[in-house]
Amino acid sequence: MLPERFTRNAFSDSFVSTSDRATGKALIDGVQGPFLAVHKFFETIFRPDASVKVLAKKDYPFAHEAGVYSSRENEVWFTSNLLRKDGKARVEISRVSLGTGNVEIVEVDRVRLGNGGCKYRDGIIFCDQGTVQTPSQLVYCDLNDPANARPILNNFNGRQFNSLNDVVVLEHSSGDLICFTDPPYGKEQGFRPACQLPPAVYAFDPTEGHVRMLADGFHHPNGIAFSPDGMTCYVTDTSHIHGSGILDPSLQSTM
Repeated sequence: MLPERFTRNAFSDSFVSTSDRATGKALIDGVQGPFLAVHKFFETIFRPDASVKVLAKKDYPFAHEAGVYSSRENEVWFTSNLLRKDGKARVEISRVSLGTGNVEIVEVDRVRLGNGGCKYRDGIIFCDQGTVQTPSQLVYCDLNDPANARPILNNFNGRQFNSLNDVVVLEHSSGDLICFTDPPYGKEQGFRPACQLPPAVYAFDPTEGHVRMLADGFHHPNGIAFSPDGMTCYVTDTSHIHGSGILDPSLQSTM
């Protein structure tokens, strides 16, 4: 139970910042550091002195999605938010050195409007959301030669995907499985044509070339991850964030 005067903005306030409407005083005291554990198991992951470190800053949304760590180079690759200039949409792909903090923009021509990504073999699989003229696709980028990135999947039984958002690889001794989400954000943000498929989650077998729909019934399937044992797949539905910029906390915000 919270005091009757409590208030909380679902889009800008974490639960830690829930405050009394009259006094402005936080309703949860004794929280130390940048993390709040709602389950005791989480406390085993971080030491008491765990902290958040800002690696790099810029005056525009240059860091938004992917966040793929390469141990060999000790760097993180990521994509920017959707950027617009002279009416044209674009997305930057960058990498930041964890040693120096230096940020470098990387040209990956085959990824027109990148979004999520994940480590795969010696490179990264990026979700290319596509454009009005080009299909949305999964693109494999070799970290040693990003200029020669190549698409590995760009359709489902002849239909174009909507705007691929996030991807994860389930590694298995019998063969890897690439799973990814496909929400309608591209159409809502005006850089993709009308959707040809329902919002859904897919699985792609790169060895056999088979692709199948794993689950539908989502509004905006977004982030995707597997449990450590590979037996459970977690998918977020971020319907409360419409691609047009409208925020509606009454819509899906679930995992």
